[in-house]
Amino acid sequence: MMRKMADIGWTDFGFFGIFVHFSPEVRIAKTVPSFTDAQSIGEEFLGFAANNGIELDQEVLKKDAEDMMKLTSEILEFNDPPQGLGPLQAERISSIDIEKIIKALMNPSRDQKTWEKIRSRIVVDQISYFFNKTHNLETIIQKTSKRTLANFLALQIINVIHDDPVGTYSTFVDDCAATTVLTFPLAALRIFVRNHFDKENLQIASEMVEDIRESLLETFEESTWLQDETKKGAIKKLKMMKKVIGYPEEFEAPGALDAFFVPLNLSDSDSYFMTVIKTAKFKMQLHLDFVASLLPIKSIFGYVGANASYRPLENLLTINVAFLDDPFFDSTYPKYAKIASIGGVVGHEIGHGFDSIGRKLDENGQEFDWWTPENSEEFTDRAQCLADQYSNYDDPDFGRNLNGNWTIREIAADIIGVNVSWRTYQKVDFAKEPSIFGFEDERPDKLFFHLTALNWCRGQETNSLAAQKRQVHPTSSFRVNGVFSNMKSFGEAFNCPVGSPMNPEKKCELF
Repeated sequence: MMRKMADIGWTDFGFFGIFVHFSPEVRIAKTVPSFTDAQSIGEEFLGFAANNGIELDQEVLKKDAEDMMKLTSEILEFNDPPQGLGPLQAERISSIDIEKIIKALMNPSRDQKTWEKIRSRIVVDQISYFFNKTHNLETIIQKTSKRTLANFLALQIINVIHDDPVGTYSTFVDDCAATTVLTFPLAALRIFVRNHFDKENLQIASEMVEDIRESLLETFEESTWLQDETKKGAIKKLKMMKKVIGYPEEFEAPGALDAFFVPLNLSDSDSYFMTVIKTAKFKMQLHLDFVASLLPIKSIFGYVGANASYRPLENLLTINVAFLDDPFFDSTYPKYAKIASIGGVVGHEIGHGFDSIGRKLDENGQEFDWWTPENSEEFTDRAQCLADQYSNYDDPDFGRNLNGNWTIREIAADIIGVNVSWRTYQKVDFAKEPSIFGFEDERPDKLFFHLTALNWCRGQETNSLAAQKRQVHPTSSFRVNGVFSNMKSFGEAFNCPVGSPMNPEKKCELF
């Protein structure tokens, strides 16, 4: 049944999902079922049946819903923190033919060699869910009846078709233009760049990335605890980190996008729903072609979003076009404002190359331990300091109920990012830069923290505590107050007494 779901481009099977993110890899990851009780499951089936003129036996439906809820509960029991990625061990989940499912998602014109390339780039997230020795996805499937498994898979489709007939698109948009942007992001990006974007921003941003890279290199060189062998590995990886500023160079070539649309076969007679199904499968085919190195650019909405990212397996930093535009960035902004505005985010993404997982990969994205045992232990202790600090942080919305071990990678990247941004900011010759209206008399050190904090200006959190605990990113409050409180420069800028919340005696530092 999962193979048939894949034939129409389905990638979320309730037990797990198949994802292709920015990195050229296929990620098999646990997904979270959306239903929390048997009654809502039964109501979903009843609603779908009523809309399609199908009569259901109420007693049978009640029993089926209860069985599906038991299965859902077992899946939800696995709530381990991220453990890194591991290779696919297909023999450990023999009830699921991953090869057939992924081949069904591929462009049918691709050959066995393409599959071999893709297979070598399949990784598994939340390893214990799939490969725990005593209790895992395979043991759950083995003890669940085929009827319940089939109903559970059908529920994944019914949930979308019944409540949201155009899939996830209608969740975010309510007009045709926005739907088109989500569906064909690279084509939309091409039009935006040609007609609305100041390309001067690309060169300025590229130079700023090099300034931030240099600041982190200096941080490594001046570190008092990194030994020479570890410093050498860190500096080598940093120097060889690749970057894509705005979009890949291939994007500018005439006809660069033509190859993307060859597999898409739409007809005027297609319904809107059928068009959505076809384009969803088309997008997955493109993603898999990207994994197999058949296309140089990944067709993903992420390129259109105002964001930056780091791909650990490629050691590649990407900064999107939309992030290099007003209000975050503009060629007319003073240099110090550009650094304070996005420097922390750029440094954050670079910092992921040296977080608890990134530090275990070399300059080519391959697993390699370039840390001395002493330095590895020291890093773990320093990272734990940050994790404990977050767990004990009195958040204005969630109190002292957060889990730093779950979010440590993002906290570490935040600490690295803001510190290297501050270091870069201090090199600016303010005498040559214009002032910002309304802040003419503000001291430069204070101004840095004001501008950096604006990135995380939010209203009150709307997540529940349970939902926040599943977030890999820390709260916005901690990304400002928690990070700044670890910086001696902040306490000095605002004259915070030693021992006060924003200038504690014990500070957590990485490098």
